[in-house]
Amino acid sequence: MTAHGDSLSRTALGTALALSLLLSACSIGGTAPESASATPSSPTTGAPTGATTAPLSSPGASSGPAPSRPSQAQTDAPGAGPAQPGDAGYVLPEADPVELDGTAESAGTQVSLSSMQAVDAVAGGVGEVSGPALEVEVSVTAGEEEVDLSVASVELTYGDDQTPAVSFTSAEQAHDLPAKVGAGQTVTGTYVFAVPTDARDRVDVKVTVSTGEPVVVFRGAVG
Repeated sequence: MTAHGDSLSRTALGTALALSLLLSACSIGGTAPESASATPSSPTTGAPTGATTAPLSSPGASSGPAPSRPSQAQTDAPGAGPAQPGDAGYVLPEADPVELDGTAESAGTQVSLSSMQAVDAVAGGVGEVSGPALEVEVSVTAGEEEVDLSVASVELTYGDDQTPAVSFTSAEQAHDLPAKVGAGQTVTGTYVFAVPTDARDRVDVKVTVSTGEPVVVFRGAVG
C-alpha cells in the first residue's frame, strides 16, 4: 500500500471515531431526567390578583350552614309552669273547706248541703257495687241574677288520702243539679256515693258551680 492510501485510511478511521462519539453524546444528552421540575405556568388571566382558593370540603361534611346552638338563657329557661284553664290536665283550685253544715259562696250563688244521710245503695250501673253509701243533697241559691249551672258537678272523697267515691248514678233518688238557677231561686241535686262505714271520719263533698271559680269544699265527719 502506498503512503497516500495509508493517509486515506487514517482519515476514514478518524471520521468514523468522531461520528461514533457524537452519536453517543446525543444519546446521553437527549434524555431529560425524570425528576426535573416543570416550569410553573402563568396564572389564569381570569382570576383576580390575590384571590385565594377555597379549601375543599372533607368527606361527609355538610354543605349547608352549621346548626345553631341554643343560648345559655334558653337552656337555663324554667319550665312552662302549671297548666292553665283549658289545658289538658288542668285541675280547678279548691276554696278553703267549710263545715258540712256550713254555706259557701261561688259564682254569685250560695251553696250548701241541705241533707246528708247514710243509705244502703243497690248497684244498677257500670262500676257500681251494692253496699253502704251516703246520700247527699246539694242546694244552690242564686242572687239577683240567673246563674248558669250547665257545668256544675258534685264529687265526694273520703279518708286522709281523699279516695274518690263511686257515684250511684243509677240510684232512683239520684238527680243532677239543673242547667240553671233563676234569680233569687233555689235548686237542688241529689247524689249517692259509695262510702265504707269505717272510712267516714273525713268526708269531703266538692261542688263545682262554674269552671271560672274555685271548687267549693265541705269537710267533716259523718257518724
